[in-house]
Amino acid sequence: NLTPSATANFTSSDSTVCVGGSLTYTNTSTATAGSPDSVRWTIGGGTPSTSTSTTTVSPVFNTVGNYTVSLVAYKSGNASSAVTKSVRVKAIPTTGVNSPTVCSGQTATLTGTGATTYTWSGGLTGSPSATTSALSTGTTYVVTGTTSGCSSTATATITVNPSPTVLSTPPAAICAGTSTSLTASGATTYNWSASLGSTSTVNTPVLDTTTSYVVTGTTGSCTGTASVTVTVTPLPNVAVNSPTICAGGTATLTASGAGSYSWTGSVAGSGATVTATPVVLTTYTVTGTTSGCTKTATATVTVSAAPTVSVVSNPVSASVCAGNAISLTASGANNYTWTQSGSTSGTGNSVLTFTPTDTVTVGVSGLLTGCTSAGNSTTFVSVKSVPSTPSITQSTDTLYSSTIVVGASYEWYKTGTLVATTAVPFYKITSSGDYTVKVISNGCSSTLSSPFTASVATGIKNSSNLIKAFEVYPNPTEGRLVINLSLNSNSNVQLAIFSPEGREFYAKAFGTTKSVNEELFLNKLSKGIYIIKLTVDNEVFYHKIIKD
Repeated sequence: NLTPSATANFTSSDSTVCVGGSLTYTNTSTATAGSPDSVRWTIGGGTPSTSTSTTTVSPVFNTVGNYTVSLVAYKSGNASSAVTKSVRVKAIPTTGVNSPTVCSGQTATLTGTGATTYTWSGGLTGSPSATTSALSTGTTYVVTGTTSGCSSTATATITVNPSPTVLSTPPAAICAGTSTSLTASGATTYNWSASLGSTSTVNTPVLDTTTSYVVTGTTGSCTGTASVTVTVTPLPNVAVNSPTICAGGTATLTASGAGSYSWTGSVAGSGATVTATPVVLTTYTVTGTTSGCTKTATATVTVSAAPTVSVVSNPVSASVCAGNAISLTASGANNYTWTQSGSTSGTGNSVLTFTPTDTVTVGVSGLLTGCTSAGNSTTFVSVKSVPSTPSITQSTDTLYSSTIVVGASYEWYKTGTLVATTAVPFYKITSSGDYTVKVISNGCSSTLSSPFTASVATGIKNSSNLIKAFEVYPNPTEGRLVINLSLNSNSNVQLAIFSPEGREFYAKAFGTTKSVNEELFLNKLSKGIYIIKLTVDNEVFYHKIIKD
C-alpha cells in the first residue's frame, strides 16, 4: 500500500501591501488519498509572527517590512514541504495640507505635503498646490497624498476675513501753485501713493495740474484701496505792457489774460486799462483773477528825458579837401535828423557821410525812444582847396613844380619812390631819371604829376622851341635884376616871382609879344633863393636867382 502524502499549495504570489492592509490566502493543497487532513499557516519574517491552521487566512500587515507566508499540508501525519510566498509592506505617507486665512476677494492657495502626488476634492487640480477663489469662511477641501501606491488624506479649512472699505473724499478744486489735504477712513493703517505719507490725513505738494492719488488701507492682513483726484484750476496768464514815455507824458497800462484786475501804485482808472504819469522810472503791479485764482504781473514805465544831441567831440568846425567825403557822427539819441544849410539831408543814422562842394552848416537833432532833442547841434564844414595837378620843368640841375602854393610842401618821387620833401617848389637832382611831384597844402594833396624824364646838367627844357634867348642877371644879385626874353614868334607871356617859402610877390602879364626887357629892384627882399616863373603860351619855365 502507498503511504498517504500531501502536497501544499495556496493561491497568491509574491505581493506588496500598504501598512494596515490585509491579504487573503486560500489553501489549494492536494493529497494522494483525498484532501489533506490539515494545513498549517505561518506568517513570519517580520514582527509579529503568527501561525494558524485555518483553511483561509487574511493577515493584516501593520508594520513596514518584508514578510513571508508559508503553508504546510498534512496527510495521515505526513507533512508536505512548505510553500512560501514573500510580502513587502510599504509605509503610508503622512499627508498634510495648509489651512490658509485670506481676505475677501482674494484667492487661496492650498499646498499638500508628505507625499509624492496629490489629488483634491471640489474639482481642484494641481500637485502639490491648488488654487481656489470666491470663498467663504469654513470652506474645506480634502487632499489625497500618494507615495508608491500608498495614500492618506488631509483636510484644509479656509478662513476668509473681510477687507476694509476705504473712503477718501475729494477736496474742493484748488488753484495752480497751491497744495491741499487728503483724508481717508475705513481702515486701521494707511499708505498713500506718490510718497505722501502713512497717516489718514496727508498734504499734497504744490500742484500745477490735476493729479490723482491712491490710498491703501489695512486692517489686520487685509487691505482696501481708494482713489482721489485733486482738480487744479490753472492760474490766469496775466500780462501787462511796459511803455517808455517822454518826461511829462502819460503812460497807458493795459493788462490781459484774466477776468478782473486790481492795480497797486498811483494809477488812474480801473479794469484792464489804466493811466499813470510818473516822473522817474516806476513799477506798477496788476493782479488778475479768473475763477477765484489770481496771478500778478509788473509793468515798468521808463521816463526818458529829451536827448542832448551833439556831434562826436562836439567840433565847432570841420574841414575836408575838395572832392573828398567827410563823416560826422552824432551821439545822445537813437534816431537822428541831419540838415545842411537848413535842408534835410539824412534821417535815422548817427553818421552822416557827404562830399561838400562849398563851406556848409550841418545841423543834427535826435529822437531818444520817441523824445525829441530840444535843439540842434551845429557844425561848420569848410572845403579846403586841393592844389592843381603840377607838371615838372627843368633848369640846369633843378626841377620845378608848375603848381606853386604859399605854405605848401612838395613831395618828389623818382621812379615811384619818394626821394625828397621840400618846402619850396623846386628840387635839385643829382641823377637822371623819371621824376614826379605832388603838392600838399593845408592837408590836401594834389594828384601826382605826369612823369618827367630829367637829365643832370641840362638847361631850360624847351620842347616847343618857343624861346630864342632868356637872360637873367646879375645872378646872384644884391638888388637890381635884369630880365631879357627873345621869342621865335609872338606868344602870350606872363612873369611871376616867388619867395623862398613859395609866396608870389610879383606878377606881370605882357600880353602877346616877341620880346620882354624888364628891370626889377629887389633891394628890400631878404637874402635867399627866389624862383622866376615864366609862362609862354601853355609852357612854363623856371629860373632860380640868388639874393645876396
